[in-house]
Amino acid sequence: MAEESDLKLIGSRKCQYSCRVIYAMYTKNIPYEFIEEEDYLSTKTTLLVESNPVHKKIPVLIHNGKAIAESMIILEYIDETWPDEPILRKDPYERARARFWAKFVDDKIVPAGERLLIAEDEEKDEIIKEIQEQMTFLENVIKENSEYLLAEGDEGDYVNDEIRKLLVPIEKFLEENEGKESEYVDRMRYQRKVLMDLLEQKNTVSDFGCVVLNAVVYFAMNELLMISREIAQIELLDADQFSKFTRWLGFTSQNFTISSILPPKDDYLNHIRARAEAAKSTL
Repeated sequence: MAEESDLKLIGSRKCQYSCRVIYAMYTKNIPYEFIEEEDYLSTKTTLLVESNPVHKKIPVLIHNGKAIAESMIILEYIDETWPDEPILRKDPYERARARFWAKFVDDKIVPAGERLLIAEDEEKDEIIKEIQEQMTFLENVIKENSEYLLAEGDEGDYVNDEIRKLLVPIEKFLEENEGKESEYVDRMRYQRKVLMDLLEQKNTVSDFGCVVLNAVVYFAMNELLMISREIAQIELLDADQFSKFTRWLGFTSQNFTISSILPPKDDYLNHIRARAEAAKSTL
């Protein structure tokens, strides 16, 4: 087990790349100090600049005084340093495959979302078409990975164990709030029902095959859908055209850990709008 006493993460919950790392740390149950980079769009703290002098970007992991930058590099470092509860699959081919699709999202999906964020009305349709073409590949990946989640055998046992782990904090929360009524309590009851139903059914939901890729795709798509719906005022996701992807996205959005990582929607939207203004000011 690696030394955990001096582990810090510089990031922001309004940054999808930071959310990937936060999710991985939670999945592996690694204790760390989170250093919120509040105004990273306009102001860089001294610690961030010193830790990542090349790009001056978040996230940055500092382990025993040594800084590691770039979210995907951090995720692999975490998996190699804390091998328990792996977030990448053990098979070398599957690990390479996950890296490929994670890079695909970062190279194709995320940049298109950034262009949509500042696009003029006459440019939006073309960008949406491009994004949907790329999403077709992701739809097919989910179809191919139908054996990874809730399948029979070792993989199914592993995933069922993961579902039971997700149930633990939910059950504790509901026990502590027994008899109380609120929107959040109702959400947790619904989340428990979804997870319990999944434990009773086999081969009902497929995913991208590993924690890393699920996190990369979800946080990227969550932000992209906010950009398309709230900023560009365009519906990007056709449930008929992307049925597997839509189902996976809906299931993943109910994940207790993910919902606790993401900031409130209004705060996130304000941050995205600020990014758009900052980007437009450089044109």
